[in-house]
Amino acid sequence: MTSWLERPDCKSGRLSLQGPSLPPKLRKPAHIGQASLFCEMNYFVYILQSEWDGSYYIGHTNNLEERVSRHNRGRSQYTKAKIPWKLIYHEVLDSKSEAMRREHEMKRKKSREYIGQLVRASRL
Repeated sequence: MTSWLERPDCKSGRLSLQGPSLPPKLRKPAHIGQASLFCEMNYFVYILQSEWDGSYYIGHTNNLEERVSRHNRGRSQYTKAKIPWKLIYHEVLDSKSEAMRREHEMKRKKSREYIGQLVRASRL
């Protein structure tokens, strides 16, 4: 497994040298020579479906793989009673605020029909 110092986290070709486990206020840019390397992180809005009862969970994160894993390990208060979860849909967004806005929009519509439309459209 590569360390967080070696892992490129964005498509721009620039490296993110910030540890993913640090809170945003504690993250600092890494200085290499005279240059600082910054990388805009991608954020995800995702929909999980419980394999136990078919219910849905909508959330956002900046590390989709780790977040789904946490849901399935029972590390999320809301989802631990309905393990296992499978990822059925996700969108990639440029900022946390966009992801939060999109998550809120999806939750406002909160219907199986709307979620089904999103999932079907993503498979085309």
